[in-house]
Amino acid sequence: MNTLIIAEAELIIKDDATAQLRISAVLLRKAGRLDVPYTLKLRREKILMIESILETIFLCIIIISLALSFIQYIGIKVDTKTYEPEITYIGDYVQSVIIFLAISSLGLLIYVYIYFNNMKSSAWYDSGLLFIVYSAVTGFIINIIYSVIMNIIKFFDKTKSTYFLKDYEKNWTWILVMLAYQIYYLCNQLYTYGFAYLALILSYFFWMNPTKLAFEEKISEFKSLTRSYWCCFVFIIICGFASIRYSSFPYSIAAIVGIILGFIIGIFLMTCISKKMKKTDEIKKL
Repeated sequence: MNTLIIAEAELIIKDDATAQLRISAVLLRKAGRLDVPYTLKLRREKILMIESILETIFLCIIIISLALSFIQYIGIKVDTKTYEPEITYIGDYVQSVIIFLAISSLGLLIYVYIYFNNMKSSAWYDSGLLFIVYSAVTGFIINIIYSVIMNIIKFFDKTKSTYFLKDYEKNWTWILVMLAYQIYYLCNQLYTYGFAYLALILSYFFWMNPTKLAFEEKISEFKSLTRSYWCCFVFIIICGFASIRYSSFPYSIAAIVGIILGFIIGIFLMTCISKKMKKTDEIKKL
């Protein structure tokens, strides 16, 4: 390399044209030296991206499969129903839960926001009467919108298998939504909003009748929720989380793949748990 540089230096003295050739050669040699670390950097970035994609897929698989296994195990222990007798197709049940959950989430969010941001001090507001009136109106509007949408679906559904959620399923969907909002606002130190949702939840359990019997009736409703309901709820929550957490390509695709594989593996594990626990019960009876 040193010999080449000397030869080029001699040529520079003799002719200006060869000076340009020598400069070009040096520049090419410098570019070649810079290409090596740049290529290695690109290779490392690709490896890291592949690792992140695989981590996303496996994380979704683990969370969903464990959640479904837990639902199945607790459901068998508590002896809850797998699904409601009226359900002929699980897709109709998922559809109904998703529609009601979406309407409720939006309605309950708007309700509390409007109450605390657009109201001036008055007897209606300070007494809490307006809060109760707003909650009743919000619940009425949510039910009306849900009923209209489901009846439209039923009208176009040739199989006539449209499933309408029962009252206790609606009530517990509201409670779970409000619980999620409460945790979010309290974690972000927005205590007024968080305590408002807590007040709504407590009013459902202890409204003017804080007895053990009244509380047990509400818990019995909770136990009546089927395993299909909880599977639907887990599916919705995981999809919502994944859409926020993995919004950029290709991680969004990885999350979808992980969710699908997670449900396939989860359903398989649910079947295995059911068979094993059934076999254990038969052995105990003997």
